[in-house]
Amino acid sequence: MKISVLFVILVFINGVLIIESVSVLVYENDTVTLHTNTELLTNDTIEWRFGDEQDRIAKINGAADSLKIYDDALEGKFRDKLKLNTKTGDLTITNITTQHTGLCTVYIKREKVTKTMNFSVDVSGDKMKMVMVGDSVILVKNCIKKPGDEMMMCRIRHNNSPVAEIIRNGKNITYDIHDERYTDGLKVDDQTGDLNITTHLSGSYEVNITVGSKIYTIHRSFNVTAKEEVEPAGLSPGAISGICGAVCVLLLLLLAVILYKYFYKKNGVYFSEIT
Repeated sequence: MKISVLFVILVFINGVLIIESVSVLVYENDTVTLHTNTELLTNDTIEWRFGDEQDRIAKINGAADSLKIYDDALEGKFRDKLKLNTKTGDLTITNITTQHTGLCTVYIKREKVTKTMNFSVDVSGDKMKMVMVGDSVILVKNCIKKPGDEMMMCRIRHNNSPVAEIIRNGKNITYDIHDERYTDGLKVDDQTGDLNITTHLSGSYEVNITVGSKIYTIHRSFNVTAKEEVEPAGLSPGAISGICGAVCVLLLLLLAVILYKYFYKKNGVYFSEIT
């Protein structure tokens, strides 16, 4: 999962504070929260719009004490996928898909000033494949950034227990390992800058990545299963042992029959000659 913040420009135009622009790249099935970094006041109004046509998808009207999610907008593209934080106006998109790639814009109206924030969301069609114990998983692509880039924090949990926290500030990366089994299981590739984890345990993993001062947060989850023992092609050792035992019994029976016939025939001839 690659995260990139392009640039931020503050411009006042006719009382409108415009913030351009934050770029967010995520994978399908991720849950993404776009933060306003605002504590809403009583008379504030906040609107979230999507796409070039600026279709309204969510709104909070503080004066009327109302909250509205527009499920029918954009032919239901965001139906049952949006959540609004009533205190901050943060927008959460759950189980995001490629059809949600596009521009999300929030308008925060307070008295005579409107603050606008643009989030360019790009959803990759790649999905988390089946992960086995011992596999290496990329948590964040291109984790190493040049100094001055926004801070990033990555929190990892396994079966609801903390595994580690990784903080990137520029090119400086620090680790806080809560589970000693992962001391050597987390690393950053010097060539690609990818943050990897080696999955030592089976179960559910949760990853939360927060960029900047809550510019946006990405939540990802995946399951790890234990590697199954693969039996070699052909008969199992137990079957081979059983066959060998049966062959030995048959050989012994055959030998017994041969010996019986030999001695019976010899003795029969001997007694006929005497009489």
